[in-house]
Amino acid sequence: MRQRHLLKTLISVAVSGAVVFVLALQGLALRKEAAQRVGIFFGPEVPLSAVEVDPEPGLRIERVEVGLAAHRAGIRAGDVLMAVDRQPVADLDRYGEILDERIDPDFSRNDLHWTLWRNGREIDLLVVPGSPFPLWGFLSTVLACLSFLVLALTALLASAESKRSRLLFLLCLAISLELALPLSTAALIDLPVLLAFSYLLSGLQLGTEVHLISRIPEPHRWARRYPWIIPAVYALGFAAAALAATTELATARGIALPWSVDTIAFFFNNAIILPWALAVALLLLNQSLFHEDPHGRMKASWVLAGALPWVIYSVYISSVDLFGFPLADWALDLTNIVVLPFPIALFVAIFRYRLLDVRAGTARSFVYSLLAVAVLLVFYLALGTLGIVMLQALELGNDSVWVISGATLLLGLTFSPLRTAIQRALERRFFPEQAALSKQLTELASDLPQRREVPKMSRYLVDKISEALHLESATLLLTAPRTGLLITSASTLLDAEEDFAESFLLSQEDPALDLLLEVGGPLSARRLAGVSPALAHRLHAFEARLAVPLINRDHVVGLLLLGRGSEAFQPEELEVLSLFARHTATTFENARLFESATVEGLTGLLRREAILERLTEELDRSLRYRRPLSVAMIDLDHFKRVNDRFGHLMGDALLKRVAQVLQRNVRRTDSLGRYGGEEFLLVMPETRLVGAAEVSEKIRRMVEGLALLTEGEEKIQVTLSIGLSQLEDFNRSTAPSAEELIAAADLSLYEAKRQGRNRVRQTQPLQMV
Repeated sequence: MRQRHLLKTLISVAVSGAVVFVLALQGLALRKEAAQRVGIFFGPEVPLSAVEVDPEPGLRIERVEVGLAAHRAGIRAGDVLMAVDRQPVADLDRYGEILDERIDPDFSRNDLHWTLWRNGREIDLLVVPGSPFPLWGFLSTVLACLSFLVLALTALLASAESKRSRLLFLLCLAISLELALPLSTAALIDLPVLLAFSYLLSGLQLGTEVHLISRIPEPHRWARRYPWIIPAVYALGFAAAALAATTELATARGIALPWSVDTIAFFFNNAIILPWALAVALLLLNQSLFHEDPHGRMKASWVLAGALPWVIYSVYISSVDLFGFPLADWALDLTNIVVLPFPIALFVAIFRYRLLDVRAGTARSFVYSLLAVAVLLVFYLALGTLGIVMLQALELGNDSVWVISGATLLLGLTFSPLRTAIQRALERRFFPEQAALSKQLTELASDLPQRREVPKMSRYLVDKISEALHLESATLLLTAPRTGLLITSASTLLDAEEDFAESFLLSQEDPALDLLLEVGGPLSARRLAGVSPALAHRLHAFEARLAVPLINRDHVVGLLLLGRGSEAFQPEELEVLSLFARHTATTFENARLFESATVEGLTGLLRREAILERLTEELDRSLRYRRPLSVAMIDLDHFKRVNDRFGHLMGDALLKRVAQVLQRNVRRTDSLGRYGGEEFLLVMPETRLVGAAEVSEKIRRMVEGLALLTEGEEKIQVTLSIGLSQLEDFNRSTAPSAEELIAAADLSLYEAKRQGRNRVRQTQPLQMV
């Protein structure tokens, strides 16, 4: 787990550094482009015959922007640019090379002498390139880019790894990188390479977004019924992107193709992006209107609200291409604005409606981090103001460094306590119920390991969580180690041992468990019943309205079924329950691993090695403090006949049932284990032979009255023979061993068998020296 967290941290640092680096390149490119900008738009290259002069052909100027360098210098539309600083300009590439050579962005003035052809004569004009840096446009890019980056990191660091979180991470990272790319002729990287990479990122976005939308709020039925559709979407996106990228690179290197760059761009925008945008909108609209779970409809609605501006913008841009509508001047400025609602809406869907399994602590930490930044800014503002006042009042001069150092130290000492105090105040003021519930469940999670045994832990859990959440019912299912089935461990509605026929058995292959693993948190019983019809009846029988999975290391350890009347579970309760379930899953997994080493799988009793170790411990304690100790050897009478007549499966069922009766009727201080086959060993500390005989007679009678029905309605009954021994039977100076105590009890057991079985026999007590 720690290695996985470290890997996620390294990935988050790497992708953040990559995005920030590419953004910095875009800033440098925009700075260089602003320094070179003169405000002209070129038409096709002019051949020599059209110019009818001696110099090389030039570039025809189609449009001049008002107020920029070209307009101020007197350049007009229709002029032909022949040379810049006496360097001939034959094409756009040469024009760019000359600007790169002649203009330094660090200089405030870069004068250029332009030679133009106008009305049949050559003229020279002085042009001073340069325009203000597009600050607001770049800031909008930075804001959009970082918003998607933060969303990508949120998906990466989600509590439970799921396909949805991985898809969201890839989608947002691809969008963030595409927004950060410096798609400019002034970029430090070859523009065709950047455009090709941009197309590939778009292809990745197409596949991942459709794949992600197909799983919001849960995997759509069509995606489960036709699993080939999603791979086909990926293949289509990457094929179109590869075609566009290849075209850009081939054209840049002078390789002739049957189609042009403009043709491919037209195809990609209108045959790929437009259907993609419409498909996303329709899929989300369908889920937001018709999904059966209101919580799921809200998830889809928020994502749709975030995607809708981009969808409308894509439709508008395509209509310009397809129908020749005029492109508004402001349209290109909206490219970064229309994508901003998407990360905002996804943040709401994640933290408010649990689109991803982001723990409550993560959500609050996100809010409190913003609070910390605000506190930090206020503190620095106060620090700066106070420092200026002190410097002016005390006239410290060069000693001001000591004031700044002292104030910085004060900041370091007080910032963390101040933030903690504000956080606690907000918890008490705005989330008192959630804080109280969180405290109760935290105490419950801490108390569970003290119960040691899984059955006791389970009983304690359902009782206490019912009190904390005011539930009408609570049932805990745990995974059986051998079969992997989820079996009722404790319930407020029934006794899992007495009412075994009514208990809950659920296969790990059930689709409901797949859905719970996918979501990674609580789900309504109604939603699960719709996924798994086999589960619906049992959920109704247990009066469950909510299922909380206990997940540890990507597998379901258990399932907590909670029932409540008309009152619905609040989102805050779901967040606390999800966090509690994570901790509880680890607790039960550890307890089960311990029991698997000490507890026998079939009967649930201590293994032979464990019960012998317990006997040795009690014997040492009894000898040290001279306290009484008794041992009982218990054997099922004629058990071989049961196996021979009814089969070993029925024999195992009988053994399990007898073990349950024994376990329920021995005292809490006693230890019971399976010694071997159909034999059990009972260790009774602080017990003399008379008390041991009473306990043994009680369990003998209970088993005698036990009956099991076969499939043919035939009744199976069994009896016990019990032999007792006690520490006082050994009249000698040397202390007896555990083996000798067992041997003495075995002799008594043999005597009970010889006298007719179904009875308790004991040795005659002799005083120890």
